[in-house]
Amino acid sequence: MLEKEIYRHNDGYGYIIKIDGIPAIKQPHKPAVSGLQSMTEEQANKLADLVIAKLNDKRTETETIDYNTLMSKIIKDNKIDESALSAEELARLRELAKKENPALSAEEVNSV
Repeated sequence: MLEKEIYRHNDGYGYIIKIDGIPAIKQPHKPAVSGLQSMTEEQANKLADLVIAKLNDKRTETETIDYNTLMSKIIKDNKIDESALSAEELARLRELAKKENPALSAEEVNSV
């Protein structure tokens, strides 16, 4: 299950995308644009919704990332002990590692 969390960050807002309750994407600034541009609360909400839509649309097995790379990033970024994750959570992360990267383009970000 994908969900978003909007949070206050310095002079703007950021978002966290959680996958089955596990923080997987943390974005404190506008993604895919040069510089560290702050987001309004509305922009953070819209961009988080766009990322979730892209994650839901990208259901392909042809482009994958390495599971160990995904786990390393999630564990490092969120300071999670892999042994604390359930077998179900680990299976879900293995499945997600097979999905295409839902990167946003600069055009998509600027349209928000």
